[in-house]
Amino acid sequence: MIGNVFIGHLFSTALRDDLRRAVAKAFAGTGFSPIYADDQVSQEQIFNKISGLIAGAEFVVFDISYPERPNVFLELGCAFALSKRCYIVCRSGTPIPSDLAGLDRIEYESYAKLAAHLRKFVVPREAEIANKILELRRIRYRDEDLCDEDGLLKSAVSHHLGIYLRHKFGSEVADPDASTGRAWMADLSFARNHFVYGPYERLSSAGSYRVVFKLKVSQNAYAPHPELKLDVFGGAHSERHLYAAEFSKAGVYQFFGLDFEYVSGEPVEYRVYNIGQTGRVWVDYIAVTKAQGTI
Repeated sequence: MIGNVFIGHLFSTALRDDLRRAVAKAFAGTGFSPIYADDQVSQEQIFNKISGLIAGAEFVVFDISYPERPNVFLELGCAFALSKRCYIVCRSGTPIPSDLAGLDRIEYESYAKLAAHLRKFVVPREAEIANKILELRRIRYRDEDLCDEDGLLKSAVSHHLGIYLRHKFGSEVADPDASTGRAWMADLSFARNHFVYGPYERLSSAGSYRVVFKLKVSQNAYAPHPELKLDVFGGAHSERHLYAAEFSKAGVYQFFGLDFEYVSGEPVEYRVYNIGQTGRVWVDYIAVTKAQGTI
């Protein structure tokens, strides 16, 4: 999935169902998932719930065909305030409020035409934006993708195979790409928890360190939410969210680093936490080095 699309519309069953069928047809197979406020069960106050859904969406689509109903306009204002990319749609002939008259909009004569217009104009534009974001995230960590593994292992002050660390779910599997031919594999749909953690080690001296996680994923499609959280816990603290799109290729091991300061003398653990609950992840090993320039 690329991301969610918030759809704002009039709460009328008869009109709602036709609109939703058109939206479903427009975004089918694109990776964009339409979401609707009344489908989301929550104890939150309704506007807080809706503003949260808008904030988490990649972009929003609002049907303003019924200007006598103010809710849609309130939500549209919220989307503008959150700097969301907004697409305004309406039936042909709808009177447009003066505040919105100068904005681009998609007018439609039928819901079939609406589906076609969304598919033709909105989907390609948003797919292009998503691909640019994906590439930027990959470029951001390219230096770590090109890690000198021999140098890393020679300089490591500790080295821990994924299969020998502690686990809350997952299993040991044969993996010809792993350094020992074995890796720890976690199906992320199984649980939202740490699937690798430990080893509760005391480092030999205080100072600046870097922990490097050697990981691969089954899919690296763009998603707006992070897939994993890497962290250092216990005697030191540091964390980093990792997006699937930061992996240049699916099924290929890459290196992701996390810097931390160790001063406490207490045991330290290195953890991988499942956030996205999508796909599978393999852990070959975790290595710890002294940060460059430290003794």
